Amino acid sequence: MPISQAYARARRAIAPVTVVQLVWSLLSAGLFIAAGLVVSITVRRCCFPLWRGTLAATVVALVWICWSLVLGQLLGAVGLLRPVPLLVAALVTAAASLLAVRWMPGPTTTPEDQQANATPQGWEDQALTVGTVVLVLLVAGLWTARTVIAMHRGINDPDSLGYHLPFMATFAHSGYADQHRLLVPLYPVQFYPANDELLSAIALLLTRSVVFAALKNLLFGGAILIAAHALGSAYRAGRLAVAATAVVLGFPVIAFSQPGSAVNDTLLLLALLGGLAVLAHAKDRPAPYVLALACAGLALGVKFSAIVPAAALAAVAVVLLLARGATHRSGWALAGLGASAVVGGSWYLRNAVTYGNPVPPVKVAFGPIHLRTISSYTGNLAFSVAHYLVQGRYLSVFAHGLVKGLGPVGVVVSAAAVVAAVMLLWRSDGYLRGLGIFVLAALIGYLTTPAGAAGLPSQIPYAFVVNLHYAAPALLPAAVAGALVTGRSRWSWAFPPVGVLAVLTSIGPGRNIAIWAPQIGGPGFDLLVVAAVVGGMAVLAWRQPSLRRWAPPVLAVGVLIAVVGVAVVAGRYRTTKATDPVARWASQVRSASIAAWTSDIGDLYGAHARNHVVVLARVVDGAAVPVDTCQGWKRAVVAGHFQYTAVIAGTAWARWLKADPAFRIVAKDPASIVFQVVGPPDVSCAGQVNTGADFWLAPGFGI
Repeated sequence: MPISQAYARARRAIAPVTVVQLVWSLLSAGLFIAAGLVVSITVRRCCFPLWRGTLAATVVALVWICWSLVLGQLLGAVGLLRPVPLLVAALVTAAASLLAVRWMPGPTTTPEDQQANATPQGWEDQALTVGTVVLVLLVAGLWTARTVIAMHRGINDPDSLGYHLPFMATFAHSGYADQHRLLVPLYPVQFYPANDELLSAIALLLTRSVVFAALKNLLFGGAILIAAHALGSAYRAGRLAVAATAVVLGFPVIAFSQPGSAVNDTLLLLALLGGLAVLAHAKDRPAPYVLALACAGLALGVKFSAIVPAAALAAVAVVLLLARGATHRSGWALAGLGASAVVGGSWYLRNAVTYGNPVPPVKVAFGPIHLRTISSYTGNLAFSVAHYLVQGRYLSVFAHGLVKGLGPVGVVVSAAAVVAAVMLLWRSDGYLRGLGIFVLAALIGYLTTPAGAAGLPSQIPYAFVVNLHYAAPALLPAAVAGALVTGRSRWSWAFPPVGVLAVLTSIGPGRNIAIWAPQIGGPGFDLLVVAAVVGGMAVLAWRQPSLRRWAPPVLAVGVLIAVVGVAVVAGRYRTTKATDPVARWASQVRSASIAAWTSDIGDLYGAHARNHVVVLARVVDGAAVPVDTCQGWKRAVVAGHFQYTAVIAGTAWARWLKADPAFRIVAKDPASIVFQVVGPPDVSCAGQVNTGADFWLAPGFGI
């Protein structure tokens, strides 16, 4: 092909509107991020003036997230969740924060506000630092590899496709963030809180891309490590706290489910650990307690299973605030609880107004008053871990699942961490006692969480392993508690190598916790391990004056090996666009209107969530039940002017549409069939069974 023709084809491929959209996306996202940083940095300077390093970074990250959510909820309540209103609101709040600084009195500070993190000398210190670096780099490499897999192949986690991604897309398409969305067949997901999905919706609006949905948990994971260092530094155990946190993030049930998916546990962990970190440095100043209570609200708005740990964090913050002698304690406590309600309470208020129960899947009673409760398919299988424990079935039911979900060494580390948390109850330090109480409360909350061990009453719970991530709000602070207990021990240097052993023995080639969890393969895994070791060598060289000149080239080699390792891991998987017909079709159409009744709703939105999907369903006892007659389904398709309709393969709905020439199959996979409406449907359904009796049931979705 001549160069002139190739140049002309390239210019036609890059349409002007595409360039304009790219520039607009970069500009709008940059403005929003910058405005949020202005607000959060201003808050940090005014309320936490001498907090530096990881502690300051934790405050900025938490304030930025809370600020984004408040803007999204306020605009979403009136249908203005759109790019221009978002940018206007962001710039206005940034300007207001700068103006407010001029009229605020300068806060009084003392040198005690500085982070205290002793730096002992000797080979133990070297071993602790290098071991922590190797452990963090190993876990970071695994998380990065899985994130790259998702960005290359596409997100295929069932919960992400079932309701996390659809929530994000419907928020962005409708402009509302306070309405119920019927999505997953027979499951009441429309009542779930959605702070995490709202953040993804804001990113989708500003960037017109779903990249953030796959990338967000990697970013939140990095912020968790920063918050862990901030917490540990209050007790001179910053590095050990980072190592303990990295071990938990490396557990299979976390590392296989969080990076590269749209699930929301990582944001929950960041909110809880960040709140505990600011409380560790709070002393008698009120601002940290208000921020910690806002973090409790942030966690509360992520998922129902966070109710107990969020309440425990709020209780610890209020008790410490009232006990430490700050002026106007009651007023600051009320202000913090108000911030908590603003950041995370809107979802529960919506449920209380529309259904009469802020948590519809849970039985709520106040004396003789019993609130309305959902009675649906999910309730029949939503057994908690405690349900099986009271039957004395621990070893027969959970032993194998614990080893698979945490790894053989991880089970021992977790048990030791819980023991360390219990030991904190006898400490004289009020914060440490509060941390121990928080861990125990979060553990009890996990044991009693519905669907924590979903299964039939007389059988092994099939969802125990995949739902073991509900225990992370207890295990992560427990691990940090263990770091605080052993932080000044002469043997603390030995913990990072134990953490590396825990990760290597639990995560590796061919291991996963579910069929949808990607396996990383032998060569890629080996390269990531080598890259982590080389990174540790670079740190060791930097800490030795005689070898410091070799640190940069060694680090460069480690980065190169890591990049090659991630590329090798990602190269094992073809993109979903090329392998799944439904996902490929959805990515090729744009702004299509689709009437759906299928499980993987997220696939229908397309690569950048540009299609509009509506679930044709009615509400029965709070759960989504399909329009279950042939006439009703076709009339709904006609009334909604839908271009396509997608149904579950092998059901009565599929048979109705196949028998009508007005519907033509354009894509299908083992789970779904997509039909294009090519003519007027036969709403009389002549010669067909009018009622669909074969409901499709699937394993439980997380709450």
